[in-house]
Amino acid sequence: VGISGSVVTVARMREAEGEVTVSIAAGSFADLVGNAFPGLSGSSSYRWTASKSSAQILEPATPQTPFPPSREGAVLQYLETLQSLLYYGGRSTGKCHSDGYVSADAGATWKHHVGGSGPAVAWPATAANAFGCAFLLGGQCDGNGTSTLWRTCSAGASWMPMPSPRSLVTGVAWPTSLVGHAMVIVGGWQLVVVDAVRGHVWAFEDRNMTSVVRTADHLPFARRWAPTLLASSDGQLFLLGGRACEGGGGSGGSLCDGSGQMGPPLTDIWKSPYDPLLGGGGWTWVTANWAAAVASTSAPDIAALTSEVPAAVALARDDTLHLVARQGGMVFVGQLPSSDSPAMDTTFAATPQLRQPGAGAVVPAPESVDLHFSEAIRLRNPRGVRLMDLITGAVVPFTPTVQRQVLRVERQQAAHLLAGRQYRLELADGSIEDMAGNQLRSFAASNFTVEQDTSGPSLLAVYPADEAVVAPQTVIMLTFDEDVVNGDGFLELKGSGEPLLLRAREASVVGSQAHFELPKGLAAGQRYTVTVPEDLFLDRSRNRLRVPSIGPSSSFTVLASGTSDATPPVLMMSSPEDGSTGVSGGLRLLKLWFSEDIFIARAEDGNTDAILERPVTAGLSIKLPLVSSSVASTHGSVLELSLPSDAMGTAGTYRLRVPAGALVDGAGNGLAANLFMTFNADAPDVDPPSLLSMLPDFEPSPVYQQPPSTTLVLTFSEPVHAIGRGQVRLVPLGLGRAVSLEVATSPHITLAGNQMIVAPPVDLTPGEAYSIELDQGLVQDGRGNLFGGSTAATLRISIAPMLQLRELSQRASLDLGGTGRGSKPTSGSPTLSSALSAAFDAANRLILIRSSSGTADGVSPAVVWRLDTKRGTHCASALEESPKCSQTSCSGSSPPTLGSFAAQRRVWRSPSNGGRSCMNEEGAPVDRVGEAVGSLSGSCPCPQCFVLPPGPVSQNASVDAGNFSAVSAAEGVWPLTCTQGFAPTGPFVCQTDEIFGGAWRQPYPVCKPQPCTEPPRMVPYQDLSTAGTESECGNVSHRSPLAHGATCTMRCQAGYMPHGTGLGQGRFVCQGYGKYDVQACIPQVCQELPDAQPNAIIHCPSDRLGSECQ
Repeated sequence: VGISGSVVTVARMREAEGEVTVSIAAGSFADLVGNAFPGLSGSSSYRWTASKSSAQILEPATPQTPFPPSREGAVLQYLETLQSLLYYGGRSTGKCHSDGYVSADAGATWKHHVGGSGPAVAWPATAANAFGCAFLLGGQCDGNGTSTLWRTCSAGASWMPMPSPRSLVTGVAWPTSLVGHAMVIVGGWQLVVVDAVRGHVWAFEDRNMTSVVRTADHLPFARRWAPTLLASSDGQLFLLGGRACEGGGGSGGSLCDGSGQMGPPLTDIWKSPYDPLLGGGGWTWVTANWAAAVASTSAPDIAALTSEVPAAVALARDDTLHLVARQGGMVFVGQLPSSDSPAMDTTFAATPQLRQPGAGAVVPAPESVDLHFSEAIRLRNPRGVRLMDLITGAVVPFTPTVQRQVLRVERQQAAHLLAGRQYRLELADGSIEDMAGNQLRSFAASNFTVEQDTSGPSLLAVYPADEAVVAPQTVIMLTFDEDVVNGDGFLELKGSGEPLLLRAREASVVGSQAHFELPKGLAAGQRYTVTVPEDLFLDRSRNRLRVPSIGPSSSFTVLASGTSDATPPVLMMSSPEDGSTGVSGGLRLLKLWFSEDIFIARAEDGNTDAILERPVTAGLSIKLPLVSSSVASTHGSVLELSLPSDAMGTAGTYRLRVPAGALVDGAGNGLAANLFMTFNADAPDVDPPSLLSMLPDFEPSPVYQQPPSTTLVLTFSEPVHAIGRGQVRLVPLGLGRAVSLEVATSPHITLAGNQMIVAPPVDLTPGEAYSIELDQGLVQDGRGNLFGGSTAATLRISIAPMLQLRELSQRASLDLGGTGRGSKPTSGSPTLSSALSAAFDAANRLILIRSSSGTADGVSPAVVWRLDTKRGTHCASALEESPKCSQTSCSGSSPPTLGSFAAQRRVWRSPSNGGRSCMNEEGAPVDRVGEAVGSLSGSCPCPQCFVLPPGPVSQNASVDAGNFSAVSAAEGVWPLTCTQGFAPTGPFVCQTDEIFGGAWRQPYPVCKPQPCTEPPRMVPYQDLSTAGTESECGNVSHRSPLAHGATCTMRCQAGYMPHGTGLGQGRFVCQGYGKYDVQACIPQVCQELPDAQPNAIIHCPSDRLGSECQ
C-alpha cells in the first residue's frame, strides 16, 4: 500500500482470480489535518472481477506460412513504437543465422526478413529502447568475443554496427571484447551493460550510444556467466542468477576465462537503485536464493525452479518478475521490491527483547533507559517516547535516539530521577516503526523504581595515617563506610613538585577498601599530601563520595635518606575478604595486599610454607610452599597464591596461615606475627553454563521469515559474563554475508544476567540460511566454569527475502515439450543458460519461443506460447538525458563534490487501466508521455582517477601498483617512488577531466637527484675554518641544502692540498644520492723547479713539501 498526495495505491501481491473485493477499515489513513477516512466495507466495498491467466500454443496456419524456426539462442524482443515482436538469429545444425521474423499480432502470424546486414549470432545480450530500436552485443559465432554493439530500428530489416563508444573516464577504455555479459535499457533510452565476468558496469550517456562510462570497477557478487539483467519502471536494476565462473570441476579452470567447465547455477538476485549519473554503481541483495522467495507449496517439484537456471526470466510492465521452471513449465511471479524491506512485511513485529532497567527493577538512577528490539527500528515521532514520573505524572526531560535495534532514552543534563520514585517508559502508537514502515501499536510499558539510597560513601580512614613516617615503597589504602566501585577521577599525591595523579580505575577494590600502588622513587624525606576527590569512587547505587570527606585527608613523610626502616609489612586487605561468607567453591586464587612492597623470604631463612586448613572442622590442611613459583608470586605489595584444583572440594570454613618469617619488606623486616585469614566457602560449582534457548527459534529447515536486522537472544542456564576471548559467528550456508563479533569487546553484544543479546551491526543477507556458531569458552559463570560451545548444526535461522514468488494457477503452466515433447535441454553449456526466448508485449502478454537443442534444426517451426497475464502497465518515468553538473572542478569536503545537478524526470511510458500512475510533486497523477513528473536533483560526486598514473620514463622512478585504489579528483594524490639518492618533484595529482572521471595532472612528477642536506665529513688535515657552522660547507642543512652538482669550499691546513674530484678546485662536490665526492688533504707539492742560477744544475729528489733541492 502506497500513499502519494491524494492517491492510495494497492499493489497486488497475490494473483487475483474471480471476484475481488477490497475492504478498507475506518481510520486506515487520514487527511493532513487528521480527519480519518470512514472506511469501505459491506455494500460500499470496491469490487471487480479478475479473469484467470491463460496460456495457449500458437502454430502456423499452413506449412508454408512464415513462422519462427526452432533455433537455439535466438533473440526475442518487443519493439515499443513498432508494436511488434522481433525474433532474430539463433543457431541450428551448428550454424548461426542473421535473419529475423516479425509479428505485429502477439505471435499469431509472422513476417520473415531474409537478413544479411546483421551479425549471425546466437545467445547475444540484447535490449530494446522506447523508440522501437533493438540492440545486440556479443554472443556466439559472429559475436564471439567481440564488443561491437549492433542496432536495428526497422524491426530487423536492416542492422548497423555502432562505432566504438568514447569512454568519459581517462584511461578506462570500452573493452575490445566481452563474454558472459548482460545488458538492459533503463528509463527508455540508457543502455547499461554488466560485465559480471570482469566485475565491471558500463552505462551509456546518450541515446546514440556514442559515449560511455564505467560506473563500477568491482561488484559485490560472485563472478558469473550470462546473468539476467532487468530494469523496473522506476529505473532500478535487478541482476538474477547466471552460472558461476568457478566450480565446474574438470580441469579446474573457468569457462569465463576460456578454459575449464561452467560452474553451478546461481540463484541470487541483486538490486541497484536508479542513479542518473552512475547507474549500476552500487548493489544490494534482494535474495541469496530465489527458492527462499517461493511461497507456494502446491508446486509438484520446487527443485524445477532451483536446481537449474530457469528456462525463461522476463519482467512484466507492472514490475512483476516471471520465472518459468524448466520442469513442468510452472510460472512463478513476484513483485520486484521498491524498498529494502522483506516482501510481505506488513506488520510491526519488532518486540522488546531486553529492557534496561528491567520491568519492576529497583535500580540506581540510570543515565539512560534502553530497549533492545528484535529487529532494526527508527524513530517516527520522537514526542511519542516519554519517560513518566508516576507520582507527579510529569514527563522527565530525556532524549530518545535509535542505534539500529536499540532505542535509548538518555537523560538530559537538567533531568534528575528522584530516589524512591517509580518511572515508566511509554511509547505512543506510531512513535517508532520498523524498516518496512510498519508502526508500533499497543506497547506494553513497564515500570522501574529508583533506589532510596541517595547518600554517598564516607571515607573512614587513609593509610598511611596522618603525619606517619613510612618507607619509600609504601601504598595508599582508603577505607569507606560501605562497599564501593571504581569511579573516573584521580587520587592526587602532592609533594614539592608536580602532583602525582593516580587513576581510580587502576586501584584494586575489595568491598569497602581501595588499594593504590605508588610509583617507585618517592623522594626520601619528602612530605606528601593525599587528596580524595568526590568522583574517585562510587557506592553500588552510583552515589559519589560525601562532601565532608573531600579534601586533604592525610599527610605523610617518606623516611629520610640514611634512616633505617624497622616497620614490618602489614596486611591491608585480601580477596576473599577476611571473615567473608559465600565464597565460591571453585576458588583458585587468593590475593593479599600489604602496606608496602613485599618479597618471599629465602627457604634457608626459615619456614616459608603457608598452610590452608580445609575446612577447619575437618582437621585437613594443604601446604602451600611460597618459594614455588607455581604456587606463590609477589607483584609490588601483592601476594598471589594459586590453589590446587582440589583445594576447595568441601563446603565450610577455611583458614590461611602465613608464617611470620615467610614474607619480608625491602629492608628485610618480616611480618610481626603469623598471619591468619578465614573465610566460609560454598560447595564447588563444577557445572558449566549451558544454552537453554535461542530467539528466533532454531529452524530444522529454512523457513525464510526473519528480518535482515534480526536480533539474537541467547538464554543460558545461569548468569554469565565475558572473559576476553571467543566469538559469535553467523555463518551463511550459501554465498551470503558472514558476521563475526567478539563477545568481550563488541558494542553489538549485550550481556544481562543469563541472556546474551546479539544485534548484528549490518543486515544479514536476505534469502540466506545461517548457522550460529558459539566458541567454546565464550562466556563463563560466576564460578569460572566455561561455556562448552555450540556446533553449526544446533543453531540455525533463515532470513526473509526482499522478493516473494508465487506460482500462477495450473492453467498458466506451460507444456515445455511442445513439438519434441519430453526432451530436456542440457545444462552443461553456458549457451543453454536460457532454454526459452521470452518477451512481454504492450498488453503484458508473455510470449515464449522454445529454443531447445532437441528440435533446433532450423527448419521445423518453433513452439510459441502466449500467456495472457491480465496485468496492467505501470507508468514509467526517467530523465531524458544524463544530467550536467554545475562545476568543472571539485570543491568542499566530506566528501568533495562536482557541484550539483538538477533535471526534470518525465514520463516515457503511459500506464494502462489498472496500472500505477506516475505522481508529480503535488501528489497528482501524471500519465502522458513527455509530461514532467518532477525535478530530480542531488550532488555530483567528485570524479576519480581509476587507473594508475603513467609509468615512469626513468629507471630511477617507479609507481606502486600493489595496493592501488581509485584516487579522488579533488586534488587526490598518488606517490612517485624514487630509488635511493633521488627524490620526487611531487606526487601525481588527480584532477577533473570529465564529470565521470579524473585525469592525472601534467607535467607528471619526476625523480631528481637528492641535494646534500648535511655538511661534508671532515677529512684529515682539513682547515677547520672551512668546516664550522659559519662556513660555506658547514652551513649545509635540511633548511639550507646544497643542490646536486653544487660545490662548497674546502681548504687544507698549511702544507697540504685538496685531492679528489675537486682536485685543483678546493671544493666538495654534491654528487647525488645526498652524498659528496671523496676528498682528501694530501701533502702539498712544489709544482715547478726553483729558478736556477747561471751555470747551475738543480737536483730535486722529490716534489713533496719539505724536501731539499741541490
